[in-house]
Amino acid sequence: TLLPALLLGGIVWFTDRTVSLAPIAVWLFIAALVAVFRNFAGMRELERAHHHALWLASHDIDTDMLRRSAFLHEVSEGSLRDRSGTVIIVEIGGLAALTDRRGHDASDRAIDLVVVRLASAAGDGAVLARLGHDQFAVFLRSITLGRGRQIAAAIQGALVEPVLIGE
Repeated sequence: TLLPALLLGGIVWFTDRTVSLAPIAVWLFIAALVAVFRNFAGMRELERAHHHALWLASHDIDTDMLRRSAFLHEVSEGSLRDRSGTVIIVEIGGLAALTDRRGHDASDRAIDLVVVRLASAAGDGAVLARLGHDQFAVFLRSITLGRGRQIAAAIQGALVEPVLIGE
């Protein structure tokens, strides 16, 4: 991109010809603008990649839920009022036996259904996490104990129904 400007500059400096410096200045200005815009686009792409990497590091890919460390960080952030609430731990019983009998696809399907039911019963304001293969956590921020018990009962009711895999 700098070759035409250098060529015109070489003509002016090394020959007795006179060339207007305006084209050289315009060309260098355009080249500088292109470099700035390319740098800006590169920085934006780097920022997007960084945010994506942070998301991948803090979320379980299979369920789109927070991982254990990100969940603990989310619960501990904020003021004392933001850190108070109800934590509900959910463990899927019989998942290992299901995997042994029906395979990993069946256990993945069961986990997917449990995640959908858990998210639906917990509501929009809940912070959901996958703590382990068959363990999940729900954090209900800044709610009363009575409301927390109501949501826990709703979660239990949603998860009591069996998950049908195949026949």
